[in-house]
Amino acid sequence: MNFKVLLFLCFGFFGFNAAASAEECSLPLTDQQIKDIVDQERLKRSDLPRSFDKQGWRVTKKGCYYLYMESYEPEIPDVFHVFRINRNGLIVDVIDGQAKILPP
Repeated sequence: MNFKVLLFLCFGFFGFNAAASAEECSLPLTDQQIKDIVDQERLKRSDLPRSFDKQGWRVTKKGCYYLYMESYEPEIPDVFHVFRINRNGLIVDVIDGQAKILPP
């Protein structure tokens, strides 16, 4: 088989799979919907860290997951929460970076 044809077939196959994977991971959730998911789960689950009295939040997408990040306001090092949420809106991981002592 001609090397160029083989190379074309390989790139075509892997390119098609990458496009299919991107479709599978598309998450039609807004930042506010992600925040609402976390708020609702906090009402049901006692194992999740409580929200801060004063906080800022943001949402980013990483692969097939959303990362919902909260930080104490004004920002203090190591005082944050990160929730990883899958494409079905389920919390699959939580990082609690809350320091032992918070300001009043």
